[in-house]
Amino acid sequence: MLAVYIVAGVLASAVLLLAVPLDVVFQLRTEGGPLARARLEWFFGMARKEVKRPKGKPAAKRKREPIAKRVRRRVVVGLVRRLMRAVRFRNLDGTVTLGLGDPASTGMAYGFAQAAISVALPPWSEFQLVPDFAGESFEADVEGRVRVYPLKAAGIMIAYVFSREGRAAVRKLATGR
Repeated sequence: MLAVYIVAGVLASAVLLLAVPLDVVFQLRTEGGPLARARLEWFFGMARKEVKRPKGKPAAKRKREPIAKRVRRRVVVGLVRRLMRAVRFRNLDGTVTLGLGDPASTGMAYGFAQAAISVALPPWSEFQLVPDFAGESFEADVEGRVRVYPLKAAGIMIAYVFSREGRAAVRKLATGR
C-alpha cells in the first residue's frame, strides 16, 4: 500500500509542477552583428535560466530526410496548431524589416505575416512588420515574452502519441521508414 501512496504522490507532484507556467523572455537584434538572447523563467520569475549556445565545434551532422517528408504534413500541422493553444504571447515589442528578392513575394509574405500577427499577438503589443520592396533585407530589433503552459502541452503530446497518427509517426521516426 505504501508503494501506491508513493506513486500517487510522485504523480501529484509532477502535475503540480507542470501546472506552473514557463515564461520565455527573448531578444533579437541584427544591428551591429546578430544578437540573440533567451531566458527561461519558472515559478513566476523566481527560478531563471539563461539559454546559451554551447561553445566549440558543432557536431558532425548526419544527412537525414526532413521530418515533414517522413510524417504526413496534415498531421504535423494539426499537432502544431494544437500545441499553439499551450503558448501565449505576453508581450512583443519591436520592428522587423523584411524584404524578399521579388516585390510580389514580399507583398504575399507581408500579408500572410500580418494575418498571423493579428491573431497571435495581444492588442497592446507594439510590434511592427515593415515590408522592404526594394530588395532582399532582414533587420530586426525585437524583445518579447512568451508564456508556455507545460501541463496543456504535455496533455496534447500524450494524446498525439497515443493516437493512430501519432503511433505511425513515432514508428516512422524510430525506424526511418
